[in-house]
Amino acid sequence: MPFHSVTLDICQNLYLASEAIGAGTCAIAAYDQKRVDAIVNVDGEEEFVVYLAPVGKGKESALLSG
Repeated sequence: MPFHSVTLDICQNLYLASEAIGAGTCAIAAYDQKRVDAIVNVDGEEEFVVYLAPVGKGKESALLSG
């Protein structure tokens, strides 16, 4: 299976899992590769970030669910 297909599967599953717990997510299309690799402590050569997406609940969804 091509690498990009696996990444898309992970993305889809993240959106589905977020919805299941009443949260939201949004894929980030552009980021500073070297900076993000440094934040997650990977070397940028053998390991590197390929997908970035925050997951969370907004104030409105937190009020509605609880």
